[in-house]
Amino acid sequence: MNDEKLDIDIETERGNEKASPEEVSVKDQIYLLIAAIKESVWQEIYYFKARTDYSIAIIIRAFTVFFIALLFIMVAFMSLGVGILFILKPMVGIIMATILTVAIFLSLSLAMALWGRSYLKKLAFPELAEHEKLIEDVEDE
Repeated sequence: MNDEKLDIDIETERGNEKASPEEVSVKDQIYLLIAAIKESVWQEIYYFKARTDYSIAIIIRAFTVFFIALLFIMVAFMSLGVGILFILKPMVGIIMATILTVAIFLSLSLAMALWGRSYLKKLAFPELAEHEKLIEDVEDE
């Protein structure tokens, strides 16, 4: 770029004038720098907001699809339960078939709950145990 053609539009102490790069004072350069930093910060904020809005929209869509998939899984398990009921009905009667179907699904749900609980037991923070002990000692006093 040619320095002669460069024209900086700033407010100087003399009023709203156009100044060449040679006439720009240190004070004016600091104002320009601060204005550029403010603009950069605002652009980063707008970018972060846009990225956050986009991420939220994608997450909402994903959870919607996962929820629909969960509904289909629930329908499949209900169909499985009805199928088991129809299979067992001629063998043991409708009342016993219902009891057996409920017992099968209750035992499966209990097994899954215990499996989930075993994962939660792995969630431990030993470094916080000492902190909790100190809190209990203070509460006991």
